Amino acid sequence: MPAVAIHGVLKLLLHRANLTSNCQSKGKAMQKVQVARSLLGTALDLFIQDLDPISVHSLACGGCEIIEGLATHEQRNSFSSQMIDANPQLTLRNFRTQRGSIWNAFKHITQLDRKTLRDDKSILESFSDKENDAVLLTGWLDYAEYNKSLPKEAKVFILWFYSINKEHLDKELFETIIRNSEFLFPQINRKPRKEQKNILFDKCSEISDPFNAIKYLKGFNVISETIPLSSETQY
Repeated sequence: MPAVAIHGVLKLLLHRANLTSNCQSKGKAMQKVQVARSLLGTALDLFIQDLDPISVHSLACGGCEIIEGLATHEQRNSFSSQMIDANPQLTLRNFRTQRGSIWNAFKHITQLDRKTLRDDKSILESFSDKENDAVLLTGWLDYAEYNKSLPKEAKVFILWFYSINKEHLDKELFETIIRNSEFLFPQINRKPRKEQKNILFDKCSEISDPFNAIKYLKGFNVISETIPLSSETQY
């Protein structure tokens, strides 16, 4: 790239940085929770449409990191903190390492010395869309605890998650959620992954009808948000 072009790009970046600084000084900066919501919302939107699992994972992990970090910094309760408290062998550091293991394989080329190439072959080869389920769940449950609200699609996703994983859940602890999820997704855990995702898409489409939203989303103790899941939502 010619030097004059590089100089032009640098000038533009510095100009944008100055604009951002001015907005912050005037109190117009967006809040971190909005950033987390945007990342999680776009990730879930792509997930529902069964698109680009790598982008889903990267966006979801970014949102998870922000919303959990906000709750931790403010010493507020979160789903992540509850998981850590329930597992004495799990520290916050270890939890974050596990959560970001695949994400780090996506975004980093070298090891901490910034010279040695990372060997992420096994992680990349074994990655699938199923890896996104738990990351999205953790992010949205942390968001619900922090913001006391959820997009309707996130509520449907949470019920979908519990429906396909109910054999691994404590039936007494999750009795209400399992009952509601079975109403919305009967026997979905017996279906192949592709069909499970198609059903999720269909149910998210149906909740645009207020009657269906009321019927489907019983049992949540947080309000439903009215703004779209993301700017690209098409169902």
